[in-house]
Amino acid sequence: MSALLRHGVGAKAIDLDRIAASLVCAGSFVLVCALHGYTVEAVELAIFAVILVRISSIDFERRVIPDALLVAAAAVRLAYLGFAWCCGLASGQDVAFYAISALVVGLVLVVSVVVADFLFDAESMGGGDVKLYAVSAWYFGWGKALLVVMLSCLFGIVAALASRRRGDEAESGGFMKRTLPFGPAIALACFAVMVLGGAQFDGVPAGSSFFA
Repeated sequence: MSALLRHGVGAKAIDLDRIAASLVCAGSFVLVCALHGYTVEAVELAIFAVILVRISSIDFERRVIPDALLVAAAAVRLAYLGFAWCCGLASGQDVAFYAISALVVGLVLVVSVVVADFLFDAESMGGGDVKLYAVSAWYFGWGKALLVVMLSCLFGIVAALASRRRGDEAESGGFMKRTLPFGPAIALACFAVMVLGGAQFDGVPAGSSFFA
């Protein structure tokens, strides 16, 4: 709106991409809150959704996931878990579960990426993608993090096939060497888990209402 006031409706200076991104952020925030109720936890998840939109935008444009956004997402989760612990909504065991989930998922993916890079002689996944998966485990626990991994791979394959069909491959060719960003697929998978909710996996503690 401020851009419209400064430049006018027909001005070329208006950044339509930023306006669209702002609308998507606002829509994501409202949708998550509407689905999970207007609680502190819903606000936490809505903020995470907004961060995911920003991560997707930057990764799509620059092929990088800023560490600052990952730290911000992790800090929001830590603040919520601290609040939940103080209010008796989560125990120390629950907090430890999410922390360990993030560490285990991150370490497993690091090892997997190193092996894949060696076998295919190409970068299979960026460091930012691995860290984003770890952040998803910090939010959802290891069980739903596995769902994030599976869904993101599915979304990534669909996007890669669509890109291949349009002929948008890198000049070097080859499925593993194209520069298709993977962050948006991970973000979409995280958002899908937020929307689906529920406890699809056993062993996920009911430390908050979202995992009940």
